[in-house]
Amino acid sequence: MFPFPAELLIEIFTQLTRKDLYNIALCSKSYRRQLLPFLFDRLSLSLDSLVSFQEGGHFHYLCQYVRQISIAQRYTSNSEAINQARICSSCLDLFSNATSVLIGPQISADLQYNLFAATLKQISEQRVYDSIKILSLSYPSDALPNFTRNPFLNMTETNRQFMGDIPRTSSQLPETFDMTLPSSLEELVVTVGQFSFRKPSKRQHPSFPNLFLLNRHLADKLKRLEIRAKTIEFPSVNSHPVVFHNVKILRLEFERPPQGKLMDNLVSRFQNLEDLTIETPDLPVCPPTSIAYLNLVRLPRLKQAKIPWPRAPWPHGCFNRVQLTNVIGEWILRGIDALERVEFLQTPMARFRKTMSFTVVREPEGWRLLGEIQTGGQKTRFIEPENGELISWPSQQTSGEVREVREVVDLTWGLINPGYPNFWGHNSAAYHEGYEPFDG
Repeated sequence: MFPFPAELLIEIFTQLTRKDLYNIALCSKSYRRQLLPFLFDRLSLSLDSLVSFQEGGHFHYLCQYVRQISIAQRYTSNSEAINQARICSSCLDLFSNATSVLIGPQISADLQYNLFAATLKQISEQRVYDSIKILSLSYPSDALPNFTRNPFLNMTETNRQFMGDIPRTSSQLPETFDMTLPSSLEELVVTVGQFSFRKPSKRQHPSFPNLFLLNRHLADKLKRLEIRAKTIEFPSVNSHPVVFHNVKILRLEFERPPQGKLMDNLVSRFQNLEDLTIETPDLPVCPPTSIAYLNLVRLPRLKQAKIPWPRAPWPHGCFNRVQLTNVIGEWILRGIDALERVEFLQTPMARFRKTMSFTVVREPEGWRLLGEIQTGGQKTRFIEPENGELISWPSQQTSGEVREVREVVDLTWGLINPGYPNFWGHNSAAYHEGYEPFDG
């Protein structure tokens, strides 16, 4: 067989699917040996698979290749779920090179809080825990505990000690959740029913035990944060927020309109963002003569943004191409010099979602935008300005030029009305009343 350079093989393997890698591994012993780190880098732990990876097992020699570990089995019965979470979380040291852990045990609502907390606590006591760089916490259940049940039925003494004291009333739920963080933590992924940036209280207890999880202990550690939730809640008064200076990448996915001022909170808490993604079926509403997302000018290092497509109040509909060009132009002229790409999403969770993306072409004399509209499988490309001329950078504009001072308008969020027109028409009255295309 013709010998390929190792560097070339690694580059090829990183571009292939797991199924393709498996088929290549069957070709020869040499390929199989080189593919082992790619085939066994991820592992979903269960009681059945754990036996093979323990010392003396058939796959013990593969432990050195495992980088990502998942403890998130499907719910079958309470006793089986507790056994699996307790045993699997105690064997993390078998995988000394692991750098990513997903924790998401599933059980009935009465025991969900305790099982999650007990699993996380036992994992934090493992030696390999301090080398974890990516921590994923999954607690998507919105079901409220039924405190009338007896959770200790059919539970062994070992499992009772593992689970700890189980609340019998809502007032017994702890107000704080003490979580030991890995010393090397860089990325945090949270999947919940409801996520709150507010300090919790027993009067309004969230279903997920985040309980002010994004506190000051994480502020200097995180570089990437991802939150997936049905609802996201922010304080109504954004005073003295916890600032995450090192977070460069932020991704938010939520299904319902956020509570509180979303954009104002984001730019206050994540001031050094370089990559921002917001995916939701709700589209923000912005007055037709205003610049949507003007809060983002407070993020001077922003390079890429994937955000919901703004729309005007009824009866108009989503912003058109000229308006979105105007939005990006205002961002650049107000200080976002590093901007590279912006993508506006309409119905992001639909099968055939509609997007409009802009790529900033940077040249010493100025900049222009390369745009693309994608609907299903159809793409339409365009250039702004249409004549292809460059727009001067803010530093190159004359000092005597006075630009209009625009007010930062709070966006309101709500489900888009299917009866709205897709775009503003040029013949609409609102298009001619006070709106001018961006001219640099």
